[in-house]
Amino acid sequence: MEVRQMAPERRGTFSEISLITHVKRGPLRARVAPRSHAIARKGRVAMAGPQSFTPSSITPSRTTKRFTLAEANKSLPYVSRVVKDLVNVSRAINVLQQKIEKKGGKDRISGEKELAGSKDRLQCLTEELGAVGAQLKDPRSGLIDFIGRHKGHDVCLCWRLGEAKVTFFHEMDSGFAGRQPVAALQECD
Repeated sequence: MEVRQMAPERRGTFSEISLITHVKRGPLRARVAPRSHAIARKGRVAMAGPQSFTPSSITPSRTTKRFTLAEANKSLPYVSRVVKDLVNVSRAINVLQQKIEKKGGKDRISGEKELAGSKDRLQCLTEELGAVGAQLKDPRSGLIDFIGRHKGHDVCLCWRLGEAKVTFFHEMDSGFAGRQPVAALQECD
């Protein structure tokens, strides 16, 4: 566990605490807390209020890790399991949204709670991919990009759920339509 205090110029009011703990599914960050409510001790931090929060929306995974083609393919057994779960949750969210539109009253409220839980699960899975270094491009089809190198510049090593290995890449700005076979990939700088 790492605890860092920042912004000494605001010493009397707030202290920003960046609490990074590595759990099974990646790093978590705590929010800003008043100094009187956050006490840093060796090995732990005590904070007032709930220790978790619900993300307001699903944010795409972003990464700066660069993969070789071999590294991307080596990560696929794990990535494919996560993406399979992600696609299933995404489909469930679409079904729930359709049901909520048709419901009213108490049924609608319970459906909205279930939808919020599913969106949280989708966010967790997206963050799990980001922790590996993969970027989610389409949760419905399970489209994933790994950042790689081609002729000295970054490209996307492109994979979709159901493919046995990464067989295509594309330029960073061309997207899925610009996919080229990895046989043309020149990874050396």
